[in-house]
Amino acid sequence: GQSLQMIVYLLALKRLEVFGADARPAMMIYWGLGEEGPVGGFKRGPRDAGLSPLEEEILTELETLVDEVLPRLALGIRQGLFTVSPQQKDCTQHCDYRHACRIAQVRSVAEVLGKTGFNGSGRSREVAPDVPN
Repeated sequence: GQSLQMIVYLLALKRLEVFGADARPAMMIYWGLGEEGPVGGFKRGPRDAGLSPLEEEILTELETLVDEVLPRLALGIRQGLFTVSPQQKDCTQHCDYRHACRIAQVRSVAEVLGKTGFNGSGRSREVAPDVPN
């Protein structure tokens, strides 16, 4: 769910025909609050090149992905499932949201239950999955 926001917005604009029925996206970017200029996203070609629309195959693939993933995410939200899954073991040292995050509480419970660990990629392998968080 981390990279879905721009895709969801793009598909909403497409489906609602905000820019017309024939409009075709060429890139996805957003203006980050703490960044200078546009941030990340899916781009077609170098900045100075003429942008061509995304291929229909790519759009169809994105739509299929969103149509599969979004209902599952919505169900999890309705059920109150807000899993704490840190990207890095030391995430609390540099995260802007560390004061609001529940990672310290989840980690302490997980340690008591012996359910903590990080795999080789730095991602959390398991952080107290059966403990409400």
